[in-house]
Amino acid sequence: MTRVGIRRWTCVACAGVCAGWITHNAAGDTRGSDGPSEAPARYSAAADASLVIRSVENAALLYNRYWLMWDEAQIGELQVDFAISDPAWRPNEQASAWLRESTEIAGLLRATRLERADFGVERELGFEIMLPHLRSLRSTARLFIADTRRLEHEGDHDAAAERIAATFRLAHHLSEVESTLLIETLVGVAIFALASAEVERMSEANALTPEARDLLMAELDRFPASDPLNLQAAFIRENAFCLAECHRLFGQAAEDAQSLQILAEMSEHAQQPYAMLARMNAQERQDDLAKLARYYEAAEAVLARPDADRGAAMEDLVEAGAFGQLARILSASVDQIARGIERSSEVAASAHEALRRVADQPAEGDAATGRTRPALPPR
Repeated sequence: MTRVGIRRWTCVACAGVCAGWITHNAAGDTRGSDGPSEAPARYSAAADASLVIRSVENAALLYNRYWLMWDEAQIGELQVDFAISDPAWRPNEQASAWLRESTEIAGLLRATRLERADFGVERELGFEIMLPHLRSLRSTARLFIADTRRLEHEGDHDAAAERIAATFRLAHHLSEVESTLLIETLVGVAIFALASAEVERMSEANALTPEARDLLMAELDRFPASDPLNLQAAFIRENAFCLAECHRLFGQAAEDAQSLQILAEMSEHAQQPYAMLARMNAQERQDDLAKLARYYEAAEAVLARPDADRGAAMEDLVEAGAFGQLARILSASVDQIARGIERSSEVAASAHEALRRVADQPAEGDAATGRTRPALPPR
């Protein structure tokens, strides 16, 4: 996150060709009757979202496989009319038909249940790192929420809750890897917020069965109550990443000054500090790198005990050049990170409380008896 937002990482869209997919279509069976009769649909493992996968350990392999099956233009067109922030919205018939028949959605749901997701990010590329999976993960989350609305409208509330649970699992896959960068964690925060909002929406509508409530509570409880997506840890990791990459770039610049050009491309405000770095000699650049390290140390101290005034003061010091030119390019907004931690913690608490309220309400159809759902323990 730069002065005006998250720094721009290079992101290249996934491309590939799916070799093919076998689909099974049920046909009418007229045996033993005088005319055609409707036969039950034949079971298809590919369409079974509940199938447990044990032959693959890395969820990213499955995610990428099913993303390769997507028609990107169609996926984009489907999402144009998505209004997920509107509690009353549900997908139109075209989107509903795709969601209902999609083998990809079933496969992606299976992928979320695997514990580990390593997307094979080439972190050695430094500031040229490519993160094409982030866009696809966000699209997947939005499609899961759209499918939640479809299934709820069709009366299958447990399946709707499973889509919300899968959205939580998507977010978890972006928070558990020890080398996760800040931008990856921030996408996880956004996905987590989508799932949490759906928990509240369905809870308020009294649309969760006891089984669905327990499922969602179990998924929510996998995240810490405070800083559920581990933003602070991601911030610290990214600081170390940036310091190491700048050290490498400065070493290369001794042989090729053009190596520093990547810094000019980090944000729209990077040109001036980059120009100043380009004019420095080797020792001056090392001094500037030491100033960046001091900024990160101070920023981590502020984040450990968030304070809006201290955060704003650091913003002003960075802008004035007190922490050097690299800090003007690479510094994340401590205040924004602190607000992100606070907001995601509040979102988690609100979703948890919504599920607790469901536990205290009479179960559907039992209002006359006053029987309540099993109580949830305090978190």
